[in-house]
Formats: sequence, C-alpha cells, structure tokens
Amino acid sequence: MIKLVKRFVPLFSCLFLAGCAIGPDYQREELNLPEKYNFTETNQGQIVNMPWWQIFKDETLVNLINIALKENKDLVQAMASIDEARAMLGYTRADQFPSLGYSGDFSRIGPSRKTFSGMSPYNDYSLSGLLSFELDVWGRARRATEAKRALLLSSEYGYQTLTISLVASVAEVYITLLDLDERILIAEKTLDSRRDSTKLIRSRFLGGVVPELDVNQAEVEEGDAEVTLAQLIMSRRVTQNALSVLLGRYPHEIKTSASFSRNLILEKLPAGVPADLLMRRPDILAAEEALHAQTALIGVAKASQLPTLSVSGILGLESNRSQDLFNGHAKTWMISPSFTGPLFDFGKSAYQVEAAEAMTRQAKASFEKTVLNAVQEVEDALASIDGYKRAYEAYEKEVVAARNAARLSRARYDDGVTTYLEVLDIERSLFAAELGASSAKKSYVNSLITLYKALGGGWDPERDALSPEEVSEAV
Repeated sequence: MIKLVKRFVPLFSCLFLAGCAIGPDYQREELNLPEKYNFTETNQGQIVNMPWWQIFKDETLVNLINIALKENKDLVQAMASIDEARAMLGYTRADQFPSLGYSGDFSRIGPSRKTFSGMSPYNDYSLSGLLSFELDVWGRARRATEAKRALLLSSEYGYQTLTISLVASVAEVYITLLDLDERILIAEKTLDSRRDSTKLIRSRFLGGVVPELDVNQAEVEEGDAEVTLAQLIMSRRVTQNALSVLLGRYPHEIKTSASFSRNLILEKLPAGVPADLLMRRPDILAAEEALHAQTALIGVAKASQLPTLSVSGILGLESNRSQDLFNGHAKTWMISPSFTGPLFDFGKSAYQVEAAEAMTRQAKASFEKTVLNAVQEVEDALASIDGYKRAYEAYEKEVVAARNAARLSRARYDDGVTTYLEVLDIERSLFAAELGASSAKKSYVNSLITLYKALGGGWDPERDALSPEEVSEAV
C-alpha cells in the first residue's frame, strides 16, 4: 500500500496546490469619511490611549472600575464567547488536514449452507488504521477557516467594546452618585433653613407680628424641600443598586470619596479626526471582521457547487485466527480516491450562494452604519459637552445672584418692607438653581465620559487586541 500511496501523493499534491480559494477576497472599500468634526474647538491631533478615568483623580472610582473589570458577569460571558470562537476556529481548521483513525473488530460468522455448502462457522479478526482526506482543491476549508478566524477577531473586539462600555457605565453611575450626594446636601441644607424659618415665622404669628398665611406658606415650602429630599434619597439607593450589579455584586452600600465640586472643565477635548475611529473603535473593528467572515462564506457556498475530491485508505491486519493476526501474511490495505458533486439540485446550491452574497451585503451595510453611528456619537458628545458647559456656567452665575437676592429679600422682609411671598419666590429660585447647577455639572462630566467612550478611548489597539497572526497561533 505504501508504494501505491507514494504514486498518488504527487497527483494529490498538484491538485491541492493548483487549487485556489474561490470567492471574493475581502478588501475594505473607501468610506469617504469627513476630514474633521463639526465642532472645531478640539485637539484634532490628540489620540487618547490612557485610562481616561484617571483625570478624575478619584481612588474610589478607580477601585470600582477594577472590580467591575474582574467580576462583571457580562464580561465573564463575553470572555467565554471568545473561548468558544477560538475552539470553533480550531475545529474548522482541522478540516484542512488528513484524518487518521483506527478500528478493531472481531466477528463470528456462520455462512449460509445454501451458498457455502460444507463451510463451517469461522472467526474473523481485524485491526486497521484509517485515513480520510478531502482535498481542498477549491479552497472550501480554507475559506471556512478564514471566516472562523475573522469571527474570533470579531469576538475579541466585541469584548473590548463591552469593556469600554462597562468602564463608561461605572463612571457615569458613580458620577451620578456624586451628583445625588451633592443634591442631597443641598436639599438637607435647604430643609434645615426652611424649618428654622417656619419656627421663626410661627413665633412671629403667635406674637401677632405676621399673618397666618405666612406660616402656611413657610410650611408648604418646608414640605416641598422634605419631598425633594426623600426623592433624592430614593434615587441614590436605586442608583447604588445599579452600580452594584455593574460590579457583579448584590446591591450594597457604596461610599463615595470625592467632592463633586472639583473643577472638571477641560480646555481642550481629545477628539482627533473621524478616520481615527476606524482603528480605535473596537465595535467598528468587530463589525468589519464580521463582514470579512461573511465575505469568506461566499467562497464556501460557491465551493459547494463544485466536485469534492477525497481519498480514503485502510492499512491493517486481518485473520481468521487470533494467533495469526500479527503474521506478515495477515497484512491488508485499501486506497480509494473518489469524487462527488452536484448534478441537478433544483438550484439549491445556487440559492445558497445568493443567500451568502445577500448576507454579505447586510454585513457591509451594518459595518458602514456602525462607522456612521460612531461619527454621530462623537459629534453628539462634543455638542453635549459644549451645551452642558454653558448651562453649568450659567447656573453658577444664577446661584450667586439668587443667594444675594435671598439675603437682601430676607432683610427686606425682616424690616417689614416686603411680603413673605417675595422671600419664598427667591429662595425657591435659589433651591432650583443650586440643584440645576449640580445636575448640569453631572451632565457635563458624563458627556466627557461619553466622548471618551465614543472615541474608543481607554484601550490601546496595538496592545489589547489580537492580531491575525496571534489568532493563527492560538489554534
């Protein structure tokens, strides 16, 4: 058998080497991205690979992010999907190589007396090595492996996308906690002040100095501050629970360590240029690898329309007596080249190609939409940063003016120059302005987080992602 195999090997090698992988090779088409973002007050050349959450200089936030990166259940699930994709790549890649196996068999045969007259029952012992190999003449197995390799890269980029989203979510929820802590302090301070005012006005009413209406108005404002405080406390508990789940833990008490009054206004924003997103955004890279995989599957579908060439062989031992099984004369072999192919399948294989091409067009549109959405997300984040920055600065001016007005109005009321209604209106405006300033500051900081997320910031593409060469070495 060995001599016969040697005769066929050159033929099979020529067929294998001469065959090319049919179907289109993936190439990214020109996307015609804009040269810059509409918002021009950015640092167009800056690319941020640093862990952007370090700009907040908050040790508690850093610790929470580290916990989430280790224990978040979505990340654990995504890592398992990478392992699955790696295993499926190895499983598919194995189709490019010969399959070797073995078999052993014992049979007790009683021949038909009609057919084999006078032949007694006999034993049959066999021990064989098996070979099967499908020649990848048309590149079907190579295209399938190419698709699985691209899907592995896509799952890796998907993990990076989830990581960026998780870090941003932890930071956003934590900033919301800081905002709620500040607004709770504002509400507590306001409630204490209104309680003092109610006591003072009630004593004045009892002394006949002010009407009962002033007492009722003071009680209404005190109740309003109390309701606001209760709602803020409830919101903090719900937000704290959401952050706990992001950390991969059951709801528990989370203490914040930073004051929300820290100045976080940035003079320059790290936007870069739109073309940078193609190499920085892992969701774009994941969508492109999905398109690459689907493009390769067109070749797999087209190969199904062509003949399949394969070879199988057996080299073994066979004897009707166990003691003669390893005798030199018990050797047996077989080699069986074969080919199969579709002749008439009512267009089934053609429809399979059409479906693969349609799915590739879908993947292409999805990739282009991902790029389009990425540019929009950066533009939206830049617009939000600018808008919330202006709103916060306006609220700060409003708070200063409202505090001064409240002081003057209280003095006017104490001197009997104005009614208590004026005092209430101004103090109500001060309360709303203080809460609005904190909320605007929170929205501004969260817009910064959204910008870094939209830019794909916080991870180094050259360090954190698998290269195609690394993927090949992984199997």
